[in-house]
Amino acid sequence: EALALLDQGIQRRPDSWPLHRQRGALLLAAGSDPAGAVASLEKARQISPGERATLEPLAAAWRATGDAGRAAAVLRELIAGGRAVGGAALASLAESQLEVG
Repeated sequence: EALALLDQGIQRRPDSWPLHRQRGALLLAAGSDPAGAVASLEKARQISPGERATLEPLAAAWRATGDAGRAAAVLRELIAGGRAVGGAALASLAESQLEVG
């Protein structure tokens, strides 16, 4: 039901990055559609490229699809932004780097 509500909101406000971000986060949390999560989070990033709140879930979504290289690239972008980054993001980057080789 939450996904249906988000989809309705996106139909009404297709340029709302928070709605796309929330949709991606929901799909990621459900674990049912990592590619759909990536698509929603990339759309949020496209709408608002400077919005860093999208990057950590986007990296997790890329990782869930098995693309550790893209996950690591997104996490490096997050870290390069110069703001404080949580330990989870740093740990995720380290794990992604190990997966990439």
